[in-house]
Amino acid sequence: MNALSTKNSFGKAAAGMMAAIALTTMPFVPANDAQAQQPVEIAQSVKFASNPARGDNIVTRAGDYSAGRNVVGIAISAGADIPKHVSLQQVGERAQQELKKFGVDSEYFVEKNPRPDAGTSIAYFINGDSWSKNPMHYREGISKAKSVATDALFTFSYNILRDKNVASAPQAALQN
Repeated sequence: MNALSTKNSFGKAAAGMMAAIALTTMPFVPANDAQAQQPVEIAQSVKFASNPARGDNIVTRAGDYSAGRNVVGIAISAGADIPKHVSLQQVGERAQQELKKFGVDSEYFVEKNPRPDAGTSIAYFINGDSWSKNPMHYREGISKAKSVATDALFTFSYNILRDKNVASAPQAALQN
């Protein structure tokens, strides 16, 4: 018997969940070949590119940039809900300003989502790791800036103390 049999309600729910996971984890695919040939414009607050082997995109750039630095990486996929007169830089700067209110430095990586029905989403990265399990709507992400900043400051403080203890450990060993 197939594990994802759709004959019972559990099987239907599992099949639906698998389809939802597949849709949310698939990369965005351009609608036609003309779009596929166009390079993706990425607005960013710092000059940085990820390892091409990992796939150079806003998510890998934000995660890789935040790894080992006391800075939050912000990945934003700008959708059709962004007004035409608002630039990608303005979208990134708005998110950056929210974190700055709480004393946290950040760098943004924004790209225009080619899908005409796509909304704007945001994901934060601290120390190379995603702050939330999934990207969230832009407004929700902006409203969570204080929580992101709190977690970032805690992580940065921990890293500083850890690095200080690691650096002084050889000296302590020599004194004994």
